[in-house]
Amino acid sequence: IADDLKINRIYFPRTWLKEFGLTAETFPLERKSWIPLTQKLLDLAGESYQKGFAGIQYLNFRSALAVMIAAYV
Repeated sequence: IADDLKINRIYFPRTWLKEFGLTAETFPLERKSWIPLTQKLLDLAGESYQKGFAGIQYLNFRSALAVMIAAYV
C-alpha cells in the first residue's frame, strides 16, 4: 500500500473516500480512516461471496470443488 500511495494510487472508490470525509490527498495521512473503509470492502466482499455460492450448484463437480476450496483459502 505504501508504494502505491507514493505514486498516488488508491484502490478505494473516490465516492467511498468522500463518504468518510476523505480525499485522495488526505487519505494517506488518515490511517485510522482505513479501518471503516476496509470494513466496508470486507462487507461488500462477503455479500459477493454469498451471491457466488448460490451459483455453485450450476457448476460441474470438479469446478464446484475448486471454487469451494478457493473460497476458504
